[in-house]
Amino acid sequence: MRMNAYVAGVGMVGFGKHLDRTLKGLAAEAVQLALNDAGMDKSMLQAAWMGNAAAGVVTGQEMIRGEVALRSIGIGRIPVVNVENACASSSTAFQQASAMVSAGLYDVVLACGSEKLFHEDKARSLGAFSSAVDIEDPHGAVNVVRRIAEEIGEPFDAATAGVGRSIFMDIYAVMAKKHMKKYGSTKAHFAMVAAKNSLHGSMNPRAQFQEVMTVELYEFYGAAEGGLTVNPPGAGPVGSIGKPVANLDCRIVDDDGRDAERDASGERTGELLFRAKDGTPFKLEYHGNPKASAEKCAGGWLHMGDVVREDGDGWLYFLYRKGAGIRRNGDFINTAFIEKVIAEVPAVDDVYVYGIPAANGVPGEKDVVAAVVPKDAGHATFDVQGLYRVCRQALEANFVPSYIQVLSQIPKTASEKPQDRFLIESLATNPGAVHSEVR
Repeated sequence: MRMNAYVAGVGMVGFGKHLDRTLKGLAAEAVQLALNDAGMDKSMLQAAWMGNAAAGVVTGQEMIRGEVALRSIGIGRIPVVNVENACASSSTAFQQASAMVSAGLYDVVLACGSEKLFHEDKARSLGAFSSAVDIEDPHGAVNVVRRIAEEIGEPFDAATAGVGRSIFMDIYAVMAKKHMKKYGSTKAHFAMVAAKNSLHGSMNPRAQFQEVMTVELYEFYGAAEGGLTVNPPGAGPVGSIGKPVANLDCRIVDDDGRDAERDASGERTGELLFRAKDGTPFKLEYHGNPKASAEKCAGGWLHMGDVVREDGDGWLYFLYRKGAGIRRNGDFINTAFIEKVIAEVPAVDDVYVYGIPAANGVPGEKDVVAAVVPKDAGHATFDVQGLYRVCRQALEANFVPSYIQVLSQIPKTASEKPQDRFLIESLATNPGAVHSEVR
């Protein structure tokens, strides 16, 4: 239907918690402001569409939410349609009211949206959101979080999802992480959106938040055991975890425990270690594990177990946990993404992705190897190039494996942990099982 209706007047109450006011009082004020803006008397209204989603849960008012609000300012004896359509309740009320005028059923109508989610009893507020899911499928919303988390390789704990908060917070958070994974957006980008909105809010006297905010990133690195680096806003490059605080010294060491050497550009990469500036050795004890305690504080230095890069100016950048990282073309590769895509191919029975020193010889860089076990025991019908095409379509270019290693089984420990060393040996002893992409 083509709309043929005009907005004659608008009214709006300032956003806020309004704990001292009633829902019908807020709605009535907005309606009166709209009538004043239009220069109309309430007697001219022929019908009203009143949008509200959560009053039944938060305030207990059901069935006649719109009627009680209008009655409080003397509006009655007109048709009142209460619209409940989740977050679209008020926009639906507006659309329906406009459609009725456009259809010629009425000349002057009212469309109003009102909501009061804050309550002194927080359980009521949260109850409004918990009832906004399919209550006959209590795990449905949690499964939404689980599905998206699995898609992007994020850890998921069903026991904590939605506890003490709305489950929608979990859903929005994991959706944000999915966007970050897919498009490369960062926390800074999301902060910029908030900063832009704060500017708009500062120009609206009815906005809840009036203060203009800017994006200033305070980046840091630390651990419960000790060790701390900071990068105050504007001090160092964005993305750097900073430099050690004043009372700490740091070292960057190679796999043999020697200070890592700088390359031609003045950078170096290795494990990050900390010690007090005055030379006092770090002491730390893991309960019942003296060996781990000794290794953690070997030589009086706190061994963080994290691999970092230090640029020529001394700024540090976190790369990955020691022994678990694959860096390719400067990017950290999350092997879970690759394994998920390959595991979902019907012809694949098992897969494990690992890294080997890059053929280009760049220090710290690795090539990506996907060890794959086909369901066809003889491998006769397994299409390696077809698998590459699947990877090329579903993964970012940097995540596509450098090599696909076709095996009868992936060597594993008794606890089912893949054994990289045997896989790497097999690359040399069985080169016929190693395939590159043909493009």
